[in-house]
Amino acid sequence: DLEGQGLYVWLEDGSDPAAHTMEASTRQWVFGYNPWSGQGRADYIHLANVTIRYAANHAQRGALWVGGDGWQLDNIVVEWTNGCGVGIGFRGCQVNNLVSRNNGQMGMGGNPESAYLQHVKLLDNNRKGFDAGWEAGGMKFAFARDTILSDFEAARNNGPGIWFDIDNRGCVIRDSVCHDNAGHGIFIEISGGFLITNNLCYRNGTGGSWGSAGICVGESEDCLIEHNTCVENPNGLAIREQGPRDFGGRFGRPCSYRVRNFVAQFNICAYNAEYQFGLWSDNSFFGPHPSPEVGLQGTPLDPAAANLRLDYNCYFAADGQGMILWGVPWREKHRKYTDLATFTAEHAQDSNSMVAEPPFVDRAGGDYRLRAEGDIWAKGFGALFLRPER
Repeated sequence: DLEGQGLYVWLEDGSDPAAHTMEASTRQWVFGYNPWSGQGRADYIHLANVTIRYAANHAQRGALWVGGDGWQLDNIVVEWTNGCGVGIGFRGCQVNNLVSRNNGQMGMGGNPESAYLQHVKLLDNNRKGFDAGWEAGGMKFAFARDTILSDFEAARNNGPGIWFDIDNRGCVIRDSVCHDNAGHGIFIEISGGFLITNNLCYRNGTGGSWGSAGICVGESEDCLIEHNTCVENPNGLAIREQGPRDFGGRFGRPCSYRVRNFVAQFNICAYNAEYQFGLWSDNSFFGPHPSPEVGLQGTPLDPAAANLRLDYNCYFAADGQGMILWGVPWREKHRKYTDLATFTAEHAQDSNSMVAEPPFVDRAGGDYRLRAEGDIWAKGFGALFLRPER
């Protein structure tokens, strides 16, 4: 009741609110200077050993907002906010030990530059059901530059686990685990210059969207995907191509992105329900779209001209699972491959790759470490932190 300045509550069990301890948030953000605050900025702030809870913030606006250069965050928990837990902007942010969980829209967002974020947990975010195709889940950065994510856990988020979308450049995702997220485990979209290495992505894509994967690169360039283990997702590794995608990028600079200069090597893709590798290329090179309103529109992007390089990977498909998809299934010229040799012969890809069942310690129990045996271990496939010392 805005006029009467009253808040009316009807509890789930119908009990009297006066019989309970009631808390209500009114503060839109708790610490920092967000771009909408009108309060400018503050540089070189060190915040440590703090828990932030229950902010009444909007979507995309962190309850904790890094609002200046050179911030350092140590041992921080942000939880149960209405919108986004943590917003990171400006240059040189250092994060060490941060948990952002149970937030209404997202665990972390922003547009950092030259940031180093390590030992971060993004858990159970988007509990209010924001559209994961827009912005929701574990985290989403836009216009980030030269930023490193190390030792992240993104789990059970209602959306992607780790997401970079719109003109991010020169970033690294390493030594991290993404699991049980409704969207992709790791998702790079309309961006470029990424290194994605030494990560474990399992049981992602629970939301059922097409092309969901442990690691997905969509309309992005100059990406190196190596030494990752992708298990029990709909797709292990996926490329999504709906480009070129043109837009005004950072500071209004015109941008045009499509998939090109993509390298995937020394990865393990096993037990993924749809395909171990999927080229989800939805453009007229693969024929008309089944919907008449879409038809042949779009640029016919030939994957052979995109400088894609797949090699030194290990694939394993269980009964009923596909090996490789080349083109989206709803366009008539797509191909589905059940054996690696045919795919290699037709596309000159994965010449040094292999099909073999990875010797996981206990896949049924969620232990994806490799036993020190066989060619998979000897040739160095998969996430390095899952490899035992001989």
